[in-house]
Amino acid sequence: MNETNSKRRERVFELYPPLKEINQATNGRIERAIVFRRLDAGEYLSTDDHKCINLLFVIQGTLKIEKIEENGKVMKMYELGPGEICHEVLSCYMRCEPLNLTGQAMTDMEVAFLPMSVVDEVLISNPEFMKFMYISLYDKFRKVVLDKEEIIHETIKDRLVKYLKGKNSKTIYITHSEIALDLGTAREVVSRNLKEIEKSGQIKLERNKIKIIDL
Repeated sequence: MNETNSKRRERVFELYPPLKEINQATNGRIERAIVFRRLDAGEYLSTDDHKCINLLFVIQGTLKIEKIEENGKVMKMYELGPGEICHEVLSCYMRCEPLNLTGQAMTDMEVAFLPMSVVDEVLISNPEFMKFMYISLYDKFRKVVLDKEEIIHETIKDRLVKYLKGKNSKTIYITHSEIALDLGTAREVVSRNLKEIEKSGQIKLERNKIKIIDL
């Protein structure tokens, strides 16, 4: 493993502590199987015929997870950041059902993949990993509840500023419709408020892209 991948591996172990212990206990089983990849902002991450073949670990950046309905409609589910896991992949794997999901990099990213055969071999039976999974799932649920509570007290403009700052990127590849879907409001409302924020000099709007100037 080259020096760059060695650093990535150590970063994965920092973000996902159970993996380091399991790797040591299995004489480097995870270390030998894990694969690293860079994603450019806006790039889509697809699966092989929607099958659950890898478990994804985020090292850097943000990935937007969307579900593809039978009628072709796309529905945003959640975002993944460093230290988080896509629970839908494990759920799909355990139920042996097709994975009708797609992921889009919201920023430049570094990710790692672990084959599901290795997940089945050394992770699923490990109590520390399952505990990590449960805590991660609970944190996602808690965040959804808190976000709903904040909606009641914040203006759309305040929510937009917080939303953009949360992307942790100077360039955000996203449409007004996608933001509206994320915030649970109308595209026209998002567009109007984004233009107001742009007039204040905080952002610059471009086609399917928002550049952060000073938030």
